[in-house]
Amino acid sequence: MIDATVAFGPYRLDLGRRILTLHGKRVVLGGRALDVLCALAQAGNEPIEKDALLAKIWPGADVGENNLHVHISGLRKLLGEAGRSHLVTVPGFGYRLLSSAEPAVAGKTSGNPPTLGVIPFRCLSDDGGTRRFAESLTDDLITRLARSSSLRVVAGDSARWREAEPRRVGERLGANYVLEGSLRATLSGARINTRLIDVASGQYLWGNQNDVTAMDPVEAPNDIANLLAAAIDIIIGSLAPVFDTVLEKAMGLCDTAFGELFMVDGERFLLAGTRGVPPALTEFRRNNPLIGGPGSNTTQLREGDDAIHLVDILDTPGYRYGIPNRRAWHELGGARSTLVVALRKDARLLGAIMIYRQEVRPFSDKHTALLQNFAAQAVLAM
Repeated sequence: MIDATVAFGPYRLDLGRRILTLHGKRVVLGGRALDVLCALAQAGNEPIEKDALLAKIWPGADVGENNLHVHISGLRKLLGEAGRSHLVTVPGFGYRLLSSAEPAVAGKTSGNPPTLGVIPFRCLSDDGGTRRFAESLTDDLITRLARSSSLRVVAGDSARWREAEPRRVGERLGANYVLEGSLRATLSGARINTRLIDVASGQYLWGNQNDVTAMDPVEAPNDIANLLAAAIDIIIGSLAPVFDTVLEKAMGLCDTAFGELFMVDGERFLLAGTRGVPPALTEFRRNNPLIGGPGSNTTQLREGDDAIHLVDILDTPGYRYGIPNRRAWHELGGARSTLVVALRKDARLLGAIMIYRQEVRPFSDKHTALLQNFAAQAVLAM
């Protein structure tokens, strides 16, 4: 295998000489990025667990997953469409490089997005309000998912689909994945359970539980549908760069145009992605990693806070005392109201999503709750 040439999209990787070419011209990669790409290529279309990949790339070194995330994200951006469609995240496990000879998703060619079949949510309570809520949630969720550029959505829209075995439903619909769910009334509102099934293996890839305290027939289904659609797009929409997609969905949930995503690297928080942020702030962040000081956002995250809301940056001690990163957030990025949410996996801090507005307009409690719930789902794809 070491002497082989692996093809994916328009790229060719000569494993013996460790040379990547595009249409015959050499593509220059950083040493670690090339190590990651070669290790994945040598696996012959099989997924590699994150810990095994870390041990192979950084043998004997105490290196966190965040370094791997940064290199994978960088490779996807550099390789463009081929990186997005062939460098695949295996949720909860690791990564896989798919050669051009093998389809990117079961039953589909690498150029096609995966197909998601949606089964109408089952109502487990015998009352009209809960039943209508379940119907509205299914309808809103299908609408949100249909907007995704990285998924194709098909729906079983009759009651008989609810009783069929999900894997068989997926086969009938020609889907790679099936989404099923249920809803039942509680003393304070309703509980919604959602599950994602891989049709090829029959395994459950993901499950989510939401408790709704107010049975608002319009707002509640819409909010839950937005949250679920964003999480699902991250979990199985692996044709899109993960960091960029996480940030895009997070900003959409909270109605803001500015966002940053950071990953923990030892004592530092390294910038992994931005959307809508002025170039001057992005350049500053890349040259000045976040390192926690007394009262800083990163210190609060390390000490266990999961959400930090600053209504007005100019009215915070960090800005008044001249902390460089806090000053840059406003002076280079125009930030005034900010919301920071931790990315944690098994209680371990992986990074943070930082979104902001350029006006003093606080984020609502609903926005905070949605973003925290989304962050808990997004880390499954990292």
